[in-house]
Amino acid sequence: MAIFGKAVRSSLPGIVAAVLVMQSPPVLAGNRGVEEIAKQAEKDAGAARYEDAIQGFLKAWDMSGAPKYLYNVSILYLARVRDPLKAWEYAMRFRDASKSRRDLDDAAKLIHKAENELFKRYGKIEVDVRPSNAEAWLDFRS
Repeated sequence: MAIFGKAVRSSLPGIVAAVLVMQSPPVLAGNRGVEEIAKQAEKDAGAARYEDAIQGFLKAWDMSGAPKYLYNVSILYLARVRDPLKAWEYAMRFRDASKSRRDLDDAAKLIHKAENELFKRYGKIEVDVRPSNAEAWLDFRS
């Protein structure tokens, strides 16, 4: 994933929330609306209007299908809103939408960080499945 712009340090160890100011490379004229929405979301994130930024990045994702916007949403939930469950959800969506090896690696790191925060907050989840060979889904899939 190409990240352009300056990095913003997060209070969470090991997380650099560079995507909060992520700028996209030049785009075709047809994508200008998406880029304007993404730029406004970047401004909202920089001004600590995190919910507005999240909504903007989600709108950019809906319009473009570009996985980088899901990454941005996940980072905002993890580092700024401090909702590791939402961060994990969007990191999983980022992973599922990613095609490049680099994006998949970024998704794995983000998922790991969200899971670490969930563990710190809620502890370990143990599941006892009956019958023992039954499948149990903990990721909202069936």
